[in-house]
Amino acid sequence: MSESILIVVTIIVVAIIVLAITVLGLAICVLAGYLARIPDCKVTIGEVGRAIGAIVGVGFEAVATIITSVRRP
Repeated sequence: MSESILIVVTIIVVAIIVLAITVLGLAICVLAGYLARIPDCKVTIGEVGRAIGAIVGVGFEAVATIITSVRRP
């Protein structure tokens, strides 16, 4: 695969990750508002944040793998 194609693919993947982080951030805000109205709820914002952080971490690892897999002459 040529390097220019790899760069384009990497940019697309990064854009998707940024979009996903934005959507997940909005979801956390909505969830926080919802959980604030339920006094006996057992799910905390910290647990939700850790789960989302794990998902985002896997995405960053995927991008790093794509970038570092380039074989340069």
